[in-house]
Amino acid sequence: MSAAPGQAGVVVSILADSVGGIAGGSFTLTYDPGILTVREVRSTGLTAGFTVVPNLSAPGQVRVAMAGASGIPSGSGALVVVTFDVRAGVAPGTYDLGIQAALTDEKGRDIPVTTRKGTLTVRGGITPSAPVFSVSTSSLTFDSTRVGVPSQKTLTISNAGTGGLSITRIAVGGADSTQFTVSPAQATVSQGSAQTVTVTFLPISPGPKSASLSIAHNAPGGPHTVFLSGVGIPAGFDTVEVAGPVSLDLNPADGDQGQKVRKGVRAGSAVSIQLFVRNAPPISGYTVRLTLDTTVVRPGSYTSSSFIPNSVTLPPAAPAPDSLDVGTGNLTGETRSGDGLLGTVTFQVTEKFNQETRIAATKVTFSQPGGVRREVQQRVIVTLSAEGKVVTPDFNGDGEVGFDDFFMFAGVFGTRNPDFDLTGDGFVGFDDFFAFAAEFGRKS
Repeated sequence: MSAAPGQAGVVVSILADSVGGIAGGSFTLTYDPGILTVREVRSTGLTAGFTVVPNLSAPGQVRVAMAGASGIPSGSGALVVVTFDVRAGVAPGTYDLGIQAALTDEKGRDIPVTTRKGTLTVRGGITPSAPVFSVSTSSLTFDSTRVGVPSQKTLTISNAGTGGLSITRIAVGGADSTQFTVSPAQATVSQGSAQTVTVTFLPISPGPKSASLSIAHNAPGGPHTVFLSGVGIPAGFDTVEVAGPVSLDLNPADGDQGQKVRKGVRAGSAVSIQLFVRNAPPISGYTVRLTLDTTVVRPGSYTSSSFIPNSVTLPPAAPAPDSLDVGTGNLTGETRSGDGLLGTVTFQVTEKFNQETRIAATKVTFSQPGGVRREVQQRVIVTLSAEGKVVTPDFNGDGEVGFDDFFMFAGVFGTRNPDFDLTGDGFVGFDDFFAFAAEFGRKS
C-alpha cells in the first residue's frame, strides 16, 4: 500500500485467511507515530455482532480487543479496519506496519495464529498528474429493512490530488452481495472534486446481511474496500419485534413496567415513553432511533436520566421524515454499564390520529472508549390505540389526584373495572397503582 504526504483516510485492514470459529481475541498493530496518526478503528461485516474496543493511548500502537457471543461460522477477510492519516512533510520511504494477534474460540481456547507484517510506502510528493483517492467511510450500516423494500445510503469519493481520478470499477462482493447494489459503477473525479456513490440494500430474506464494496481506481494504494451490513426483517414488520438492548415503556411509574399498549388515546393528548437499557457495555453516550408517523405523533422533548455521568442532552433530531434520534453523551469520557433508565421522550398526538399508531425503537448506537461507535439493530414497538375510554387518576373529577381518588382506586383493586384501568391492559393491578402513584398530588 502507498500514500502521499498529508494524505487522509488511509485504510489498513487486519485480514484473516480463515475466520471460522473465531469468537474473540486481541490485536496490537504497531506503526511509526512520526509518519501516521490514527483516525478511527471499526469492526467489519465479519465482526458486526462483536464488541470491539480499541486502546490508542500508547503512541505507535493500536491495541484492539474484541469479543462476540458466538464464533464466526466461516469465511475470510478483514476482522478490524484502522484508518490513518499520513503526516504532512513525511520523507519518502517504506515503513513497516507490525501485527501481533491472539484469537480464541467460543470456549476460550486459543486458536493458532501466524501473522504477517505489512508496509506503507510514502511517495515523494504529488506530481501534476497524480490523483489522491479518499473515501468518506470504511463501512456502511443500514437500518433494519423490510424484506423486499429498498433502503439507501451514500458515501463520497474525493480527489485531493492534482490529476484526474478514474474510478474504473465499483463492485459488490461477499456472502450477501446479491442484496446490495451500487450506482454509479464507474466515474471520473477531477482534481479537488468529489463523487457521491449510492448503495442500495434490498433484503430478500430476514436476518443479518453483509457484503463489501471494492473500489478500483488509478490512484496509488487501490483498490479500496468499504464494508456493508444490514438486517432484513419480515414483510409484516409492523407487528414483528426484534429484541435489542433498549426497551420502551408507556407506564410513567419508576422502573420498566413493560407496558407496550396505551388505550384511550385521543387527538391533542400527550404521550410519554420511557427508554430503558439492559446489559449496556461501558458507554459514554448513546443515540436511540425511533421510527414513527410524525404526522400522527409530533415529537416534543427528551429528558435524559443520570445513567450517563456528566452528560449533555441534545434536542431530538429528525434524520428522516419518519425517524427521530434521541440521546446524550459526555465530554469527559466517563462510562457507565449495565441496566437503567436512559430517559423519557414526549409526543403530542395530532388531529390526524385515527384508531392506532405505532412507535418503534429500531437502532441503538453506543459511544464506547477509544472513539468506537457500536450500532445495534432492533425493533421494539409500543402501540397507541383509540380503543377504550380515556382514564385519568383524578377519578372523582375534583381537579386534584388525592386521597379521595386513592380510596376509590383501592376499592376496585384487583378487578377489571375499566374506569380505573389506567394502563389499558384490562386489569386494575400493580401497574395501575404505580401509574396512579406517579400522578399523586398533581392538580389539573
